[in-house]
Amino acid sequence: MEHFVLEELDGGDIVPGRGHGAKFDAGKPCVHSVLRYFPRALEAVSRVNEHGARNHGWDTWDTIADALSRYQHARLRHDLEEAKGEVFDKGSGLLHAAHRAWGNLAVLELMLREMECSDAHKND
Repeated sequence: MEHFVLEELDGGDIVPGRGHGAKFDAGKPCVHSVLRYFPRALEAVSRVNEHGARNHGWDTWDTIADALSRYQHARLRHDLEEAKGEVFDKGSGLLHAAHRAWGNLAVLELMLREMECSDAHKND
């Protein structure tokens, strides 16, 4: 008996192929690609994370008062310094772009958490 498997192309399309089973990955996050495409950027952001943790404590970034607004303002400060021609942050010695990327991730994470929380309350 001949078995067919659905294979995912890079674009997420499912196409028939030959195999012994089926694996349906369309619509799932493609984490391995993020790691493969952006290893240097992720390392730079990780260095910003380490710097912040050394100075402010590990696993406390999301507990500061008005965190979302403060991270949004911090990103703008890094934009301003870059606009003035500064590539590296004077305090950390790390790229402003890496600080901004970390801030973008922090803002995104906090926004997604808020959305999840508000979605959960809609079902109450």
